[in-house]
Amino acid sequence: MKSIMRFVSLNSFLPEINFLFQQIKSCKAKGLSKKIYIESKILELLSISTQIYEEKNNINKLSVKII
Repeated sequence: MKSIMRFVSLNSFLPEINFLFQQIKSCKAKGLSKKIYIESKILELLSISTQIYEEKNNINKLSVKII
């Protein structure tokens, strides 16, 4: 998980990741709906980051535990 988070911080300029940050930044929802929206975008960010990380590092399987 630490390597994925480091990857995100070093690659936030990637179009897919940058687009997600823009979506989060422009969210106009409030309250519970905003919380759910942001949580879903964070999961999407984790998914995209994991996919790109695996492709760049030729990793076939990376397990992620969501608590």
